[in-house]
Amino acid sequence: MGDRFDHYNSFDDAKIAREDRAADVKTAGPLFDAKTRAQIEMKLTDATRLPIAEVKDIVDTIDHLAGEPGANAKQIVTYAVAGHLPKGKDGFLKNLAGELEGVVNKSIGDREARIEALHATPSAPAPTVTSKNTLKV
Repeated sequence: MGDRFDHYNSFDDAKIAREDRAADVKTAGPLFDAKTRAQIEMKLTDATRLPIAEVKDIVDTIDHLAGEPGANAKQIVTYAVAGHLPKGKDGFLKNLAGELEGVVNKSIGDREARIEALHATPSAPAPTVTSKNTLKV
């Protein structure tokens, strides 16, 4: 009985951890600022000739997947773009993923820094001794 209880508690703990992470990601803000997002959308539109709605979907997918802890930028970009490209564009996908990987990786690092800053507690100042009372021997 105890094993079953522990098993369900581990599911609850994992669910709570996922919910906490999702709240942290939401509080930390979007992965890309407006300028970077516009540049990525323009690059994808120029390179793929996809409709803007699909390009926005790709960028939204990247933003969503990058919220997972330990996210791999190359895998995220490859997964997000692969579903939208027609057959025979595999070489293009590799080139595009290589170009976007650096931007996504930096943005992930920036978001993780914002999340860590949310959890950072200001350290208490070191206690100082200001007493003028001295013990005379």
